[in-house]
Parts: sequence; structure tokens; C-alpha cells
Amino acid sequence: MKRHVLGVTLLAAIVCVPATAWAQGSEEAPWGPGTTLAVFAGGASADSRVSGAAGATLGWELTPYLAIEGSGIWFGDKVGAPGFAALLGPRVSLLPPQTVVPAVFAGVGMFRASVNVNDARLPEFYARRLGSTLATEQIFQDFVFAAGGGADVFLGHHLAIRPDVRVLFARAESDTRVVPVFGVHLTYHFEPHPYLPRR
Repeated sequence: MKRHVLGVTLLAAIVCVPATAWAQGSEEAPWGPGTTLAVFAGGASADSRVSGAAGATLGWELTPYLAIEGSGIWFGDKVGAPGFAALLGPRVSLLPPQTVVPAVFAGVGMFRASVNVNDARLPEFYARRLGSTLATEQIFQDFVFAAGGGADVFLGHHLAIRPDVRVLFARAESDTRVVPVFGVHLTYHFEPHPYLPRR
């Protein structure tokens, strides 16, 4: 019994001491969990073509360094397969909260593409999977993994912009389609961050 109590005490110390030390080191109000909502505009590149991209992200800030984000990205038809990607994963900040915070992120989810079988720009990733069909349009839903990096630039206690670059890897039948995505997020933090410098 004593070993269990000692183990729980040590675990609590490991989890709580860093957060307490960070809070004591801050001259302003301590950090608190929060929710974010962001809109995204940018572009995507695939098969030597570039298309517009837009999206939205809902985030949950769990610690000063870790957030979980769910996002959706829409792609234009200039990449040969207009579609939508839904992703969920962590975003890890590389510095404590301040005016500029670099971060890395990853996510997994689904990539849904709508392709025209008669389009000369049809990527080989989809063309080899068409089979025999009389339909001119076909839908593909594939597993996707994403990774990238960027930086949050806080404009105030609630508002931030985040330029970032991420790469999507769509997988199907032992084949991979790589789609780099770049752009800027405009992020609203519902809970104020009074410890951040006002700009």
C-alpha cells in the first residue's frame, strides 16, 4: 500500500511541479486551458500544379505546450482532384507562451477526392484505381497523414496569425500521394491570455 501511495505522490510531483514553476516564473496571470477557432487561406501543390486551399480549425489548448486540433481543408480543382481533408492531431509549441511561438503539428484523418475520369490532369494516384466504370465522376476516400510546422504571432490577448506549411500524405493500395499545403491562419482564442504582451 505504501508503495502505491509513494508512486502516486511521485507522479503528481512530476506532473505538477513544472506547471507550478512556470506559473511562478510568470509576472502576469497564470496560464489556463483554452479553446481556439481559426480560418485558413492559402494554396496546395501537387503534380507540378498549384491550387487554392481554404479551411477551418477548432483547437483545445490543454497545456502551455500542447493543443489538440481538428481541421478541415478544401482544395481547388487545379491540382487535378478537388477534394476535402479532415484531420485530427496534436500541435506542440516549442517555446513557452510569448508574442511569437514556433510550433510543430501532426494529424491523421481522411482525404475525400472527387475526380472526373475524362480530365487529362487526373493524377496517376487515382487513374490506376478507376477500373471499369461508365460514370464520369468518381469519389475516393483515403487515409491521410499530415505533418508540418509554423509559428503563432499574437496580435493581442485573443487574436493571432499563424503562417504554416504542412505536407499531406494520402495512402491507398501501397501508393502515396504527397500534397504540400501552405498558407496563413487567423486564430481567435476565446479565453484571454493576459500574460502575453499587448501589441
